[in-house]
Amino acid sequence: MVARALARAPAERFPSAAALAAALDEVVAGRAAARPRRRGARALGAGALALLPLLAWLALRPSPPTDAPPPTAPVAPSPPPVVEAPPPEEPDLPPVVSRRLPVGSQVWRLVARPGTTQVAAGTEDGRVRVYDVDTGALVHAFDHAPDPGPRRWVKAMAFTPDGAALITGGADHALRRWDLTGAAPALVAEAPGLDEPCELAFSPDGARLAVARLEGNVLLLDPLTLAPLGPIVSLGRPHGETLAWDAPGARCLVTVTAAGYPTGARWLEVDADAARTLREVRVEEAMESGALPPPPSPTHGWQLVRARFVGPERVLVGVRNRTTLLLWDLRGSGRPAALAPPEEVTAFEATRRYQGIAGVDVQGDLVVTGTHGGLLLGWSLERRALRWWTPAHENQALCAVLTPDGRRVVTAGPDGEVVVWDLRGPDPTGAPSADRR
Repeated sequence: MVARALARAPAERFPSAAALAAALDEVVAGRAAARPRRRGARALGAGALALLPLLAWLALRPSPPTDAPPPTAPVAPSPPPVVEAPPPEEPDLPPVVSRRLPVGSQVWRLVARPGTTQVAAGTEDGRVRVYDVDTGALVHAFDHAPDPGPRRWVKAMAFTPDGAALITGGADHALRRWDLTGAAPALVAEAPGLDEPCELAFSPDGARLAVARLEGNVLLLDPLTLAPLGPIVSLGRPHGETLAWDAPGARCLVTVTAAGYPTGARWLEVDADAARTLREVRVEEAMESGALPPPPSPTHGWQLVRARFVGPERVLVGVRNRTTLLLWDLRGSGRPAALAPPEEVTAFEATRRYQGIAGVDVQGDLVVTGTHGGLLLGWSLERRALRWWTPAHENQALCAVLTPDGRRVVTAGPDGEVVVWDLRGPDPTGAPSADRR
């Protein structure tokens, strides 16, 4: 009976508690008939009845599933995942000097040769020197003007977009085109001018060459013969000093610095095809918007320099007598954003004879500027803040250009040195710093 009550399979157990009770009664009754009643018989029947609920549960309990998995030990909860902090951003490190190239005369113009690691330097005494900044080698050396004299000064230079030729303009009013594809420079075109050239600029496709002249006109020239094709804007005095094209080569920016004038500093956006001014922005508008304070002297207003397109709808302009950049969004309200250096730079420049933006170049997010106080500054366009700065020249850093590969900055000034700087940290295109060292 006990074995039947404890059977594992339900079919082998008692079907109900009543059946189990009847079986118990038979056992008790059978034992009572087989032997004389003793004192313990009643106790045995009572004990069996007491066990009845337990035996009923055993008989009627549900059968465990035959395919149930064996019990397993409890699993400890997994620890929370470790979240690693992102690595810190690479600091904006100032560039380091790679090499110094002695030119021997004051350098007033510096241009990078497209598609190469070369730069051309134009000097006050008429020399033109082309250097490879990777090796420091002197690639070409020639004079803008054949005869010595005070009017040999190289005032303007521009490489053709393919880098095959260099156009030079000097204080002798002449423009000259030099073929640099051979072992020695070859003069292939010469055009005497009516006035001194201040700036030369090729459109990106090389089909247009613009020249800003001291007498106030900005002309288009034939890129091969240097013959004038006609003015795109006539300014008079103060004259346009710097030029820059947009990427499609349809619009040209003209900067009127107005050095020595109490007013007149401005930049113009010109449609080169129609010879029509699309926009003219005066420095007084930046003052009225609060981007610039009033000038320190009523007889010497703020001067603008090196306006250039940053993408199709933004214009970046330097302030020549204040170390500040102004960034206009042509789609906005007309109020420029001012990029000014921190107090430590201002305090350093206060010890110098001059201050203000001189040379400007842009590549990606990086803007490099040389200053009249001799500094080299690196700015972030998107952050609209200074990334790094370093003293560059004893007197003035009049020129600052980025090499086409974006790995170096080259500066020059009146001290007669061309200084090559290796950039460090993230570059404008986001390459890792190991590629920049």
